[in-house]
Amino acid sequence: MQEELSDSPKDQPDKSNPISERVYLERVRLFFGNAVGNMTGFLIGGIFIAIVLNLSEVRIDHIKIWLITILILVLGVAFVEYLFKKTTLTIDNAKKWVMVRGSSGVAIASMYGISPFLFQANSTVVPAMFLFIVFSAVIAIASTGYSIMPAYYIVLNCVIMVPLTIYFISKSGDMYNVLTFTAILWQLFILKKAWRVSKISIEAITLNEKLKDEVTHHLETKKELQRMATHDSLTGLPNRRLLNDLMEHELSRSLRYNGCFAVIFIDLDNFKMVNDTYGHNVGDKLLQKVASLLKSQTRESDIIARMGGDEFVIVYSDIKEDITEARTLSNRLLDVLKHPIELEGGLKVKAGISIGIALYPNNGSNITQLLNAADDAMYRVKSSGKNNIGFA
Repeated sequence: MQEELSDSPKDQPDKSNPISERVYLERVRLFFGNAVGNMTGFLIGGIFIAIVLNLSEVRIDHIKIWLITILILVLGVAFVEYLFKKTTLTIDNAKKWVMVRGSSGVAIASMYGISPFLFQANSTVVPAMFLFIVFSAVIAIASTGYSIMPAYYIVLNCVIMVPLTIYFISKSGDMYNVLTFTAILWQLFILKKAWRVSKISIEAITLNEKLKDEVTHHLETKKELQRMATHDSLTGLPNRRLLNDLMEHELSRSLRYNGCFAVIFIDLDNFKMVNDTYGHNVGDKLLQKVASLLKSQTRESDIIARMGGDEFVIVYSDIKEDITEARTLSNRLLDVLKHPIELEGGLKVKAGISIGIALYPNNGSNITQLLNAADDAMYRVKSSGKNNIGFA
């Protein structure tokens, strides 16, 4: 018994353990989820007890008061259930809700507990036997909901069965002695069983929450691996692999709707000098800043990718079949990046860019042709003085 108590389920969450808190909240939801079934069992049991009391010639007004009290308490539980459904359950208010739900059930149980003492002094043992059967059935039904909160289930069982046991002890006769012995054994049996069910239920909820965490972690890891495979780790931009996929989609769309788009190839003019002068850490920060500036000057629908090193590509979609719009964007980029770029720590470095532009379908009908055309145009600019725009 001592071993079982040491492994007994806890009714309060461990606030230092997030899983413990989630398990407790799920137990509270289940506690309320079983409220209707529990209260229906209490109400039906109450009707049977009222019939037994009536057959035992208990005063009808006493029976009415007793039964009406049961009904009012059951309606109170239903109202609490209604309020609970309207409330956002948190770890801060969960204990309050459990206390309200548990105490309301215990209040109904106390009405069961006083029912044996409504019998007449000369009542026979038969009505007491029927009460024992009804009480046992109600406790068994209540175990489906209350065992998830074992402390309340113990109180519920004691409030119902202890008064009945005391009633049996107060009576003389062999049958009452048998009922007393049976009631004590029944309480020990049902409590031990409920304790075991509670432990298993809480362990199952805990395992379920851990499984949710494992699944979430797996999905996040899978998503991150997919992102790492398709995005540049330094700038967060699409890499060459994703650029090819996105350009294939843009080619298909433009072919279907007779559209046009520009491929703008960008290379930093002074990146090697920045790396040699200030080190690779500053060079990395420069690339991140350039990526941010490129995004700030383009539309959300445009594609910006890092090809590797200090090369970037912009796919400027939905434009007319001339260079006007692509030239306007490129001039804007030249203007933004011709000024020294301020990095963290106040360091200012001058990058400068050379740009090559190719148009679909004028300068190519597939990805390779368009990228090569834009790349060649960009290298002609670098060969003739840099910091300018070239066209395929």
